[in-house]
Amino acid sequence: MGLLRMLCTVFADIYWFPWIITDLKNMFYRYWQGKLPKSYKYTDCEGNTVSLTELNGVPFNRLFAGLQETVENPDHFEAREDDIWVVNWPKSGTHWLWEIIMMLTSDKPQLSSRVKEECMFELRPGHALETMPSPRVLNTHVPHQFFPKQALAKSKVLYSVRHPKDAAISMYYHTRNIEDYSYLGTWNGFFSLFMENKVDCGSWFDHVEKWLEVVENHSNVQIVKFEDLKEDLTGEIKRVAEFIGYPKSDEFYAEVAKQCSFENMKKHKTELLSGWRPESDGMYRKGKVGGWRGVFTVHQNETFNSEYEKRAKNFKIDLGYTD
Repeated sequence: MGLLRMLCTVFADIYWFPWIITDLKNMFYRYWQGKLPKSYKYTDCEGNTVSLTELNGVPFNRLFAGLQETVENPDHFEAREDDIWVVNWPKSGTHWLWEIIMMLTSDKPQLSSRVKEECMFELRPGHALETMPSPRVLNTHVPHQFFPKQALAKSKVLYSVRHPKDAAISMYYHTRNIEDYSYLGTWNGFFSLFMENKVDCGSWFDHVEKWLEVVENHSNVQIVKFEDLKEDLTGEIKRVAEFIGYPKSDEFYAEVAKQCSFENMKKHKTELLSGWRPESDGMYRKGKVGGWRGVFTVHQNETFNSEYEKRAKNFKIDLGYTD
């Protein structure tokens, strides 16, 4: 039954997103050449393991086909002046912000038939991104050191950030629910991995600290907070539109906000089906602010706060995550 379900979801994805065929061919070719990323197992405090690969000391998802040919050589990437990037540590509003920008750039306040994975820097082989028409709405979770310098020099970049406790919990469910991670541990076990930087894309603190420095020093890079999107979605959509150079009417912004509500995207957005465990919620789980309060133990909260207090001293921008 498991094999049948896997085949059904793969074929469904290929039907809706034909570009997957190219990526599968590329993956099999690299497998035949013996060039697939090496797999590592990281063990949590309860003895459960998560499967990842590693690039220059940073853990990544093993299925990121672009890691070796694109991310490892970011300077080979040909950036365009009209490229727009969504960058963040995982589970910080990537799909949400990407969908908003797709509506703004297409001048159509309706959910895109494409998915953000089609435009993901570390997932797609380099030639696939090169052939995309402009304007490209690209996205990535890579730390700053892997981001192409050309893009930072000439393209618009939106760095989205989310309360790290909420992001960590969302990342726990993401890791549990995607089969390739092979992780069946508890939240307590995952918390130990998170604090030891043994999760996909590595340290939240390292990622955010360096990117906040980039935001501070580059006028073409702007920060977007997950919590601000939740509080005033229409206002944030307008701010994003003006920053990327696609201003619209207030009516347009209101319709985009309606289409990009969490409830509407969870119900109507077509996403990739393959790779998820049968019992999972898929890409959209709760999308709430402050959900960590019902999950973190007192000890976990104290442990995290102690680390945050030390690391936040180096942040160039005060994020306001004091609780």
